[in-house]
Amino acid sequence: PFYASDGWAESAVTISVPLGKPRPSGQQDFPPAAKFAVPGLRYRSIVDIVQRVIRTDPNVHDFHLHPFRQYVKGQGGRPPSRVVDDIYSSDAMMEEYEALQRSPREPGCKFERIIFALQFWSDATQLANFGSAKLWPIYMYFGNQPKWARSRSDMHACHDIAYIPSLPSTFQDFVVDQRGFPADPKLETHCRRELFHGVWKLLLDKKFIRAYKHGILIEFPDRIIRRVYLRIITYSADYPEKVIIATIRNLGICLCPRCLIVWHQIRKLGLKADTKLRIMKRRTDAGGLRSLVVKARSFIYERRQGVASTSVDAILRAESLVPTISAFSSALGEFGFDFFLMLCIDILHEFELGVWKALLQHLIRMLHAVGENKVVELDRRY
Repeated sequence: PFYASDGWAESAVTISVPLGKPRPSGQQDFPPAAKFAVPGLRYRSIVDIVQRVIRTDPNVHDFHLHPFRQYVKGQGGRPPSRVVDDIYSSDAMMEEYEALQRSPREPGCKFERIIFALQFWSDATQLANFGSAKLWPIYMYFGNQPKWARSRSDMHACHDIAYIPSLPSTFQDFVVDQRGFPADPKLETHCRRELFHGVWKLLLDKKFIRAYKHGILIEFPDRIIRRVYLRIITYSADYPEKVIIATIRNLGICLCPRCLIVWHQIRKLGLKADTKLRIMKRRTDAGGLRSLVVKARSFIYERRQGVASTSVDAILRAESLVPTISAFSSALGEFGFDFFLMLCIDILHEFELGVWKALLQHLIRMLHAVGENKVVELDRRY
C-alpha cells in the first residue's frame, strides 16, 4: 500500500508529443506538439528517504561514512594487492569523497562533510503469464551499507522510490484527436522514453539538486550532525532499459551504453585492442552530445519532422543517439555528473540470464543428443 505517511505521492507525468506534418486524410491545422499527461505515477522523495533512514534505521551504525582503500600484504617480497570488495572501497566512491573534501565549504559551516552513495535499480516486470498486468519499479540502495547487509531481506535495505506508469490506452485517442491519424510504433517508442525521463525529472527535483550541491544537515544516531551530500554511484538495469537511460538506440550501430564501439568491432571482445577502444571511445555527456540532441529535437518539435525521419537520423545516427534529453544530464550535468559512468555491468542480466543461460541450454541439448543418461549424470554431479 502507498501510504502518505510513508512519503508516497501520486502525480501525472506530462510529456510533449510531437505531432508531425499534416496528412491528406487527417486534420490540416494543428500545432507541432501537444502536451499529454500520463496518470498513475507513484513516487517518494529521495531526500526524504535518506533523512528517514539516517534518523530511524538501526542499521545506520553499520554504514561506512568514510571510504577507504584496503590492501593485502604480498608474500615473498611481492607488493601489496588492492582489495575492492564494496562501494565504499571503490575508486568511484573515493574520488567523489576526495573531490568533496577539496571543494569550498558552505558559508559558515563547520560540520563534517560526507557522501551518501546512491545505487538505483529498475526493471519492468510482467506480473502474470497471461494478461498484460505489469509493474515498473525503481529501487534504491545505499552504497555506504555493506553488501552483505544489503542482500538480506530482514535488513530492509531496499527502498522503492517510484513505480513508472505505462502509456495509457487513451494515448492513441489523444493523438487522433490532435491530428486526425494515430501514432506509429516509432512515435510511441519515443513517448515511452520521454515518459521514463519525465519520471526521473520529478525524482531529481529541486530538493535533490540542493542536497547534491549544498548537502543537507542531518543528526545521526551518534548525536553528531553531519552535512550529507548525495551522489549517484551506480544504476543497474538490463540492456533494453539501459538504452533508455543512456538515451541511445536499442542495438544501434554503437550499441554499447558506455562506449562508441561499432558492430564490426565486437569481435575483438577480450583483446587488448578492445580495452583500448573502450577507453578511447568512451561515451561522455559533453556539450557536443547535448547540442546534437537539441538540434534533432528542434527538427521534430519545430520543423515537424518525424522522430525517425531522414533529417533526424542524419544528426543522431553516428553515435546511435535518440532525440530525448536525459533527465540526469539536465538535472546534474552542470555539476560534472556523467550519467554514462553510472551504468554499471550487470552480471545477472548481461551474463547469467543471457550468455551463460544460452550456453548451458545448448550444452544440455548436446547431452540429450548423446544419450538421456548423460543428462541424468549431469544432474547427479550438480
